[in-house]
Amino acid sequence: MKIVQKRRALPPPQVAELIEKLAETSVEDLPDFLSQIDSWKWPRSDLNAWIKVLNKFDTILEEIIRDHDIDNLQINPFTSSTKRLLSEVLRFERLLLENSTNRKSFNSYDRLNSLMATSDIDILICALNVLLRPAQQYSAQPSVSHALSISTPRLTSLAKRWPNLHDFDVKLAALAEESGKTQVDSLPDEAREAVFTFYRKDGQTSSVKGKEKVADTEVFDAPPQTPRKGSTSGPPAASAPSGSVTIHIDSATLESKSATDILADAIETYNIPDEEKFELLCRIRTAQALTKVHSADREKLVIVRLLAIAIFCHTHSEQTAFASLFLYEPDLVIHIAELLRLDRGIDVQVQTAALVALDAIARYRSKLQDVLTAVNAGVNHGILMALLRKTIGELANSESMISQPFVETLFSFVTYMATHAAGGNMVVGAGLVPLLIQVLEIHLPSRLYAVPKTTQLLDNVLYGYTNAFQLFCNARGVDVLVERIEHEVDVDLAEYGGDKAASDVAVPHGKIPVSRVAVLKHIMRSMHRMMQSSGTSEGLRGLLDSSLLKSIKKIMENGDVFGPGILSIAINIMATFIHNEPTCLGVIQEAGLPDTFYKVVESGLEPAIEVIQAIPNAIGALCLNPVGQEQLAARPTIIPALLSIFTSDSHQRILQEKEHSALVGSAIEELIRHHPSLKDTVFDAIKATMIKIEELGNSFTVPDDIKPFYVLQPVKPSSTPSRPDPDVEMAPNEPREAPAESPATNVVDNDTAKDYLEDDKSHDNVVISYIDVFCKFLEGIFQHVPHCRDFMSNTDGLERLGRFTALPCLPYDFAGSVSSDSLVQVVRTMVEASTSETLGFVVKLVNDSLAETKYLREGNQGESKLSALANTPEEDEAEANKSFRQMVTLHVRVMLLSDIYATVGYSQGRASATLIQALNGPEAGDLLLELGDLHRTSLWENIILKTKGSPQAPQFPATEGSPDPEPSSSSASSETLPGLPNAALANGAQDPPASPIIVLPQMDTTLSKDADPKECNIKALKHIATQLPNALAPFFQSIIRLFQNRRNQDAAQKQRILDAADVIAEVVLRHLSPRPAGLQ
Repeated sequence: MKIVQKRRALPPPQVAELIEKLAETSVEDLPDFLSQIDSWKWPRSDLNAWIKVLNKFDTILEEIIRDHDIDNLQINPFTSSTKRLLSEVLRFERLLLENSTNRKSFNSYDRLNSLMATSDIDILICALNVLLRPAQQYSAQPSVSHALSISTPRLTSLAKRWPNLHDFDVKLAALAEESGKTQVDSLPDEAREAVFTFYRKDGQTSSVKGKEKVADTEVFDAPPQTPRKGSTSGPPAASAPSGSVTIHIDSATLESKSATDILADAIETYNIPDEEKFELLCRIRTAQALTKVHSADREKLVIVRLLAIAIFCHTHSEQTAFASLFLYEPDLVIHIAELLRLDRGIDVQVQTAALVALDAIARYRSKLQDVLTAVNAGVNHGILMALLRKTIGELANSESMISQPFVETLFSFVTYMATHAAGGNMVVGAGLVPLLIQVLEIHLPSRLYAVPKTTQLLDNVLYGYTNAFQLFCNARGVDVLVERIEHEVDVDLAEYGGDKAASDVAVPHGKIPVSRVAVLKHIMRSMHRMMQSSGTSEGLRGLLDSSLLKSIKKIMENGDVFGPGILSIAINIMATFIHNEPTCLGVIQEAGLPDTFYKVVESGLEPAIEVIQAIPNAIGALCLNPVGQEQLAARPTIIPALLSIFTSDSHQRILQEKEHSALVGSAIEELIRHHPSLKDTVFDAIKATMIKIEELGNSFTVPDDIKPFYVLQPVKPSSTPSRPDPDVEMAPNEPREAPAESPATNVVDNDTAKDYLEDDKSHDNVVISYIDVFCKFLEGIFQHVPHCRDFMSNTDGLERLGRFTALPCLPYDFAGSVSSDSLVQVVRTMVEASTSETLGFVVKLVNDSLAETKYLREGNQGESKLSALANTPEEDEAEANKSFRQMVTLHVRVMLLSDIYATVGYSQGRASATLIQALNGPEAGDLLLELGDLHRTSLWENIILKTKGSPQAPQFPATEGSPDPEPSSSSASSETLPGLPNAALANGAQDPPASPIIVLPQMDTTLSKDADPKECNIKALKHIATQLPNALAPFFQSIIRLFQNRRNQDAAQKQRILDAADVIAEVVLRHLSPRPAGLQ
């Protein structure tokens, strides 16, 4: 199935270039192109970015599977070109899965499941290798086999023991080792015959052809007395009353024909059911492999079985695996472990498959100890340690052609063993740590891939076992780690430093290739973790006098060479030095690291959250003595440079991800909490950032294509009536069928010009993003309540936040968008810190906006003032847009006030008194009455707009003196309006039976390029008229909740509640008053 994804992340430039090349390469040239990619040299990327390529591969696989009828029976073998294409595609998919994120987007399991039935063993191995990676990822998850669309019967047929081998004492290792050929070749002919039994379904008949005969026997393994070639058993109807049919294929037939031909003949002869065909194919293949003619297939079939065992154990429960595998072969673990012995001369591909099989079996809790015992994990010269020692020796040999997948699989297996207490103690005691240090001393460029795996394994064992770190120090582990860091830094600077060109596959914002970045990053991360862990100070006592500080300084001086990933670790190591031992700050200052660090900040920060987050921590460490504080004071641009990222276009994407903005705020909060002297500097920088955001918002020029979301469009006079409002659909009072949903697409078009989808809210602008990330940043700082109070009392930050609500860069739907959530949340936080001051300010903002828009609520005699704005001529455009922007500002501020009260709930004590006092005090004026008028006016404006914009005016309920509507047999129905009860309208009249239904679809914020200006204006005004009641309804409900209190209230509080209740009652009475005469 092709991958369907609505949103894709933008990959690194080198990866995007590779994707385009693969997408444009023809199918004929694809094998040559893929064969050049022998290892992964690019940065890790989101698998969603590869959808176009993966869909292309799916099309290729689908065509091959269909052309060769693999799902039923592949009679025709693959041509050499087809086989090469298949092999390269599957190999690249495996490589891609190992080096991508979001791997759960992979959705080609149906193709892989089909390829499990291929008659080509090489393609089968490739398909199983691809399927193994997601199986490892989903390991131990319920229903994983269903999620991966794995055929359990096929997998079982590939994974179970070969027939007859147990009877003749042929072990698994004998099939893969050179010395085992003699034992296999000396087997009697009966061991090489394929015997298969199945039960015939009711009504099935069969004709017996040739020399094969049929008899009644058990399913699967046939007993010795099974009739063989030349026996005189009768036809199935006579000799098999139970319905079982046994097929015997002699060794001569197996040697002279291919497996698919033999299978086709058997199907034609015995009418074998479809579900039994694959099992018979597996029996034929394994029997053929025991003959001398097909002896080359033995090793391949052993690999197939081991991979199938690994996938089966990863995707099936322990009970299922016991019933299908271990029940019939209890010593399976021992037989697999024998494949790892050095004295048997087993091929490295077989040993790789054996390792993944043991790793999968060890995931079962009851089998972990069996695996550890089978590989002699606790013995220095046991199977596992001897194999590891031999592998490391070959890694150090530059002439060795050791397989990279084998090395990675071996280290992954040892890493998993070390994650368990029993396994970790065994491998550490057997001498694992000195062996890993030897890997760190290997500087060969072709062995760089082994270092990341080694450091991960070191991190797992050094801190989980008591004597592991001491063993590491005794083997000069710390010195080797420091020397390797120095070596990598010097080599990278020699090859890519200065003005030298960057690598073709360099990391983003760096010059060195991905492979070298991975090595240096993992080594430095291990060093950093070692410095942070408890109990390591004694072993790191001489670290300050080593070359580590010089290496860190070189990295910071050449941050453009190493990239942000390594730069951030270097900064953290410098800070950790100081936090561990503050007295070493003087040594670090003498080495010139603070000056180098500040230059990095002043030169501009790369859009990488790890660097941004490391800077406040480093500043706090460098300011622990007076000299450090003076160094920072001499550079007043450091803090503003750090906060400038919130108004930088290049940093917006990284700040919008996850909680990155709040994390930066938390880091700054910790900095000023530990260094109060920096508080004024930080607040000044925050104020400057707010000023810049305000200036950018006021100077924002709306692009022409999104103007309808920001301003009203002038309506030119025309003789042609404007189109009816497309948002309103009139329907008779009859049940309506829901429109049929369009079928979901299963294919992402490969020819789509826009490969990477942008944000769904395309009419937003970058200033809104600035406000969003900056408010999230403030939320992180205000986690410490005193900081919030100081910010409000010592700066005009609250007032500037209020100005954000009136910026002309806000679209009319900003109040209901996700982008406004951060503004609401930071104001809530300020309310919790200083309730009276914050509420008073918000109430003042709302009162100001109500005063500006008062003319829209006065003198309403049934005529819509918003409808007049929708028909604004060109000469009145400026005045109309001024009124429109005031309405947008009012909506934002009302939403802000409503959200503050809606989250209060049932407040207790003084909080309730403060919240009511803010609305009913002398500073609030007639706020509640004004908001009630706004609620009522917005409802009627919404009704009138829908009436004016509809091709047919809705039939409103009859009023006194008006003719009665025509009777109708249908049940009464009411129109659905936001904030208006269904049972009655404003004058209390019930809906007439025959009134039509107004179908209000969900608000659509998309506009076509040729949309009518009046249509755009009505859409914008209707949105505001609809959303204002939606914001005010929960506001009034929250006020009523404040009237209830569990504590005994004093007389003053009771009076405030009564006063507020009187105002709410007055609002309700005005809502129930007769409607304007113009609407009657």
